[in-house]
Amino acid sequence: MAEQIIENISDEQIASSDVKPGKCSPLDIDFIMMLSFAFLVDVLDMLLDTLGLVAGGTGKVVGIAFDIITFLIIAYWMYQKEMKIGITGKLNKQLVATGKKAIKKIEKKIAKKIANKVLTKVLFKSGIAIIIEVLPGFGLFTSWTALVISCLF
Repeated sequence: MAEQIIENISDEQIASSDVKPGKCSPLDIDFIMMLSFAFLVDVLDMLLDTLGLVAGGTGKVVGIAFDIITFLIIAYWMYQKEMKIGITGKLNKQLVATGKKAIKKIEKKIAKKIANKVLTKVLFKSGIAIIIEVLPGFGLFTSWTALVISCLF
């Protein structure tokens, strides 16, 4: 029965409201940790940008290195968070009847189908943040903190 349900899941069901990508809660410990990390990086980046203007650009070069590392860390976290799938509605009722093994198999199938959409969304949001941080003078904005907060929506 579980295999039959897995095979019968259509792209329409996956695209419908029965399958929801993962969202953050402001009370999640990983969200709080990532928000703290992003805030610290933004403060450090502001200092490096300010010192970089005085020191002839050295601070900006170091700041860009921090921004690339921060981009990789936050983008990976966002991707992992978005790939945690919530299943509701009729599909959830069918899955509960089949057992945990079937649920895991179906979640893997759904994850494969939505992975590109999630990756595109994460790279788009993260890309905007890193572009803002790398542009001269714009590194003073708290784009990493704003990026982490955007996971709530």
